[in-house]
Amino acid sequence: MSSGRPDDGTDGGRPSGRNAVLAAANQGINGLGSFALTVGVARVGDVETVGHFALAYLTLQFAQITTRAGLSQEFMVHRATDGVDGLASDRDLIRSSAWVGLVGAAVAGAITLATLRGEPRSIALLLTAAFPVMAVVDCLRFVAIARGVPGQAVAQDSVRVVGFVLVMAGWTVVGRPTVLGAILVWIVMATLGMAMALISLRLRLYVPAIRAWWKARGRMALAYSSESLVNRAALYSVSYSLVWFASISAVAGFRAGSALTNLITICFAAVPMVVMPHYRARLTRSTGVVSRVYLLRIAAMGTGYVVLLTALGSVVLLNVPADIGRQILGDVWPLARESLPGLLFQTAGGSAVVGPTMVLRATARVRHSLVSSLVMAVCVMIGGMTGAALGGAPGAGWGLGFGGWVGVAFWFWVIWADGDWDPRSDRVTSRLAAAG
Repeated sequence: MSSGRPDDGTDGGRPSGRNAVLAAANQGINGLGSFALTVGVARVGDVETVGHFALAYLTLQFAQITTRAGLSQEFMVHRATDGVDGLASDRDLIRSSAWVGLVGAAVAGAITLATLRGEPRSIALLLTAAFPVMAVVDCLRFVAIARGVPGQAVAQDSVRVVGFVLVMAGWTVVGRPTVLGAILVWIVMATLGMAMALISLRLRLYVPAIRAWWKARGRMALAYSSESLVNRAALYSVSYSLVWFASISAVAGFRAGSALTNLITICFAAVPMVVMPHYRARLTRSTGVVSRVYLLRIAAMGTGYVVLLTALGSVVLLNVPADIGRQILGDVWPLARESLPGLLFQTAGGSAVVGPTMVLRATARVRHSLVSSLVMAVCVMIGGMTGAALGGAPGAGWGLGFGGWVGVAFWFWVIWADGDWDPRSDRVTSRLAAAG
C-alpha cells in the first residue's frame, strides 16, 4: 500500500546547497538590476518623468514576465523529466526566446510610434528595444540553473548591475545623467552580460524550427504564457488605472514603492527554480500514487517560507529613515512611503502563491494552474481597482493584497479538490513515451 509520499529509492536528485545559494544570489542580483534602474531614473528625472518611465517599464515587464512564464517554466518542467535531451532543450529555449523577443519588440514599437509623442515615446521605444535582449537574458538564467551551473547566471546579471552602477556613478561625477541615457546604459550592460553567457554556455542565437517546437511543446508553453498574461494584466491594469483615479505622480510613487518591495521578493524568487525540478524528478519517478495531503504540505511549506521573509522584510522597509529614503529615491520618496504599507500587504498575498504554484508545476497540471490564475486575476483586479478608486495609490496596494489572499486560498483548494496524483497521468512523461 502506498504511503502517499513519492518513493523511488533515491533522494530524488536533491539540489546541492551551493547551487541553491547561487541560484538565490542570482535572483537577488537580477532584482537589484531592476531596482538600480528605477533608482537611477528617479534620481535624474522629475516626478512626472518617473511616472512616464513607470508606465513604459511596466509594459516591458509585462511582456518579459509573460514570455518567461511560457518558455522558461515549460522548459523547467520539461527539463526535469527523465529521458529529455538536455542540450536540445536548452537550444530550443534560447532560440525561441530570441524569436519571441524580436516579434514582440516589432509589434510594441509600432504601437508606440502610433500612440505616443515626445519624451514618453522616446522612453517607451528604448525599453521596447530592450525586450529581445531581456527575453534571452531571462532564459539563459534558467538554462544555467538547469545545468547546475548557476554561477554563470550570477556572472551574467552581475555584469548588467555592476556595470550600470559604475557607469552611472562615473557619469554623475563628470556631468549630469539623463533618463534616456540611464536606460541606454542599462540596455548596453544587459547586452554585454547576454553575450558573455551565450559564450560560456556554448549556445548560439538563431530562429528555431518553430513548427516542430510548437507541435512538441508549444501547448504547455502557451498555457503558462496565458496564465502569466492574465495575472500580470490584472496586476498592471491597477497601476495604469491610477492615471485616471489619481495622477501620474501617484503612478511614480506606486512604482517606486513596488521597487522597494521587490527587494523582498528577490529573496525567494529562486525557490521554484531550485526546488520544483527536484520535486518533479522525485514525483515522476514515484512507484505509487502521491497523496494530496503530501502535496498540500509541500505547498504550505513554500508559502510559509515566503510569508515569513515578507514579514521580516516589511519590518525593515517600514523603518527606513526619511533622509535615507530621499537619498535613494529623491523627490519620489514621500509618495513611495505613503504607498508602502499597502504594497507590503500585497507582496505577502501575491507571493504566498509560490507554494501551490510549485506543486502544480511539479505535477504538470497545466489546466488546474490556468484556472487558478484566472480566478486569482479576477480577485486581484477587482480588489486593486476598488482600492485605487477609493484611496488612490495606497488604497490600490491594500486592494491588491486582499484580492491576492483570496486567490491564494483558491489555489490551495484546487490542490485539495483534485485529490491524489498518479505519476502515470503525467502529460510530459506520457508524451515522451509515445515519442519513443
